[in-house]
Amino acid sequence: TGGLFLASLHPVADAFLWSLEGRYAPLLEPRAALAPVSGDGNGVRSGGITIVVLGAAHHEREGHGALHSLSQGARERVVEGVRLAGLLPEADVIFTGGRIGGDRAIADVAAAAAAELGLDPHRIVRLVDPLDTASEARAVATALSFRPASATVVLVTSASHMPRAAAEFRAAGVEATAAPAAYYAAARSYTPWSLIPSAASLEKFERAAYEYLGLLAMHIGGR
Repeated sequence: TGGLFLASLHPVADAFLWSLEGRYAPLLEPRAALAPVSGDGNGVRSGGITIVVLGAAHHEREGHGALHSLSQGARERVVEGVRLAGLLPEADVIFTGGRIGGDRAIADVAAAAAAELGLDPHRIVRLVDPLDTASEARAVATALSFRPASATVVLVTSASHMPRAAAEFRAAGVEATAAPAAYYAAARSYTPWSLIPSAASLEKFERAAYEYLGLLAMHIGGR
């Protein structure tokens, strides 16, 4: 009971989640951090930078467009991918994620949402088979015919998920430049109201616990 009470307080939940989110800063000026990629395959242009946007949840309700069908975290990933694509006009953009409990693959919905935001569909590559982060990393490596010494990949995912995602991509042979999105624990000041237990704080704590369990599973699996 005491643990649940502490986890429901904003400062405690923020500190726990920030231990993950704070490991990578936003990629505000990507041009200065990147070099050209060599390698091609599966529709990816040779010699270009590749932006990889990892999949997240969506719902399927009739009459909703793709952008409004994405979860909050998925929408923020797509928005960040489109922002980076605007700063890197030569880059291809890969969206990943298979079909989980719905009629459409996550990659298809995310790609359609990016197109709604103005991204040229000809720049988009969709990987619709991966169902988890490890398989996403392997699929991207295969799609790029990856060459670690010369390739440049920009990896977009939620800030709390980035430590695990980057580790999975390294395990697959992909050294990616991190471009985290969806920061939820960046608060620097609090009010007395912050000491009132809230479900929002428990959700932050759950998000961090999920990622730490994922990192533990990677460690146990030897990745």
